[in-house]
Amino acid sequence: MKKHGFTLIELIVVIAIIAVLAALLIPVMLHFIAKSKIMSSNSSAKDISTAVVAALVEMDTAEMRINQLAGSYEYAGSLFDADKGFKITAADKTSTADMQKVIRAKVYDHFNQVAKLDSVSIALNKDGQCLGVGVIRGAYPGSYPIAINFEAYEAHAGAWDSDLALQYALNK
Repeated sequence: MKKHGFTLIELIVVIAIIAVLAALLIPVMLHFIAKSKIMSSNSSAKDISTAVVAALVEMDTAEMRINQLAGSYEYAGSLFDADKGFKITAADKTSTADMQKVIRAKVYDHFNQVAKLDSVSIALNKDGQCLGVGVIRGAYPGSYPIAINFEAYEAHAGAWDSDLALQYALNK
């Protein structure tokens, strides 16, 4: 009499082989997922930098004293949503806080996904130029003009914040 089907031992061997292959592939897939999230954060940082530059040019055209903005600023992503639509009409009465609100409003207009970021750090110089941007989305950092790579991400192993990402962009 011929037997049809597989024995229990054969099935267990096949399942064991599949489990070993899965164990080998899962870390590789997680590595690719982390890399893509870092690339997405770097892209967000570049978009924010572009929006900040546009806001600074517009404010300079309106003869606001953007040289007062020199420094480094850290914001929660939700703050950009709160400042959307903020405008200034009298350039001679513009405070630094109001100019920061204008920048956040312009960034939100250009890149409304900024509200989904956990933290954003922006560095401006005394000439009204954006030197760099650092962002955090979840556990994943991003920066511009120097983009964070996976090796740098692993080197800091979960200790990232937007200021550290900004320092990476400025000091690399």
